[in-house]
Amino acid sequence: RCQALGGAKNHAIVMPDADMENVVNSLTGAAFGSSGERCMALSVAVAVGNEAADTLIAKMQESMATLKVGPFSDKSNDFGPVITKAHQEKVCG
Repeated sequence: RCQALGGAKNHAIVMPDADMENVVNSLTGAAFGSSGERCMALSVAVAVGNEAADTLIAKMQESMATLKVGPFSDKSNDFGPVITKAHQEKVCG
C-alpha cells in the first residue's frame, strides 16, 4: 500500500486530441483560482502521450508566467498567499 500524490482526489486526463488552449485555461483556473483552497482544486494533470505532455507543459509555463502573485488586498493580483506572515509565525514558531 502507498499514499500517492498526497491524497489528491481531483485529476485531469489530457488526451492527445484535446483543445490545449481550453485545457490550459481550465487547469490554470482550477489550480490557481482559489489558491488551491477549494474542493475542486486540481492537484494532478496526466497527459496521454509525449507530444500532448510536451505541448501541455510548454503552454502551462507560458500561462503561469503571466500570473501576478501578491497580497489579497491588491485586486490586480491573480492570486495570493494562503497564509499571512502573522499566521505563519504563530504556526511555525
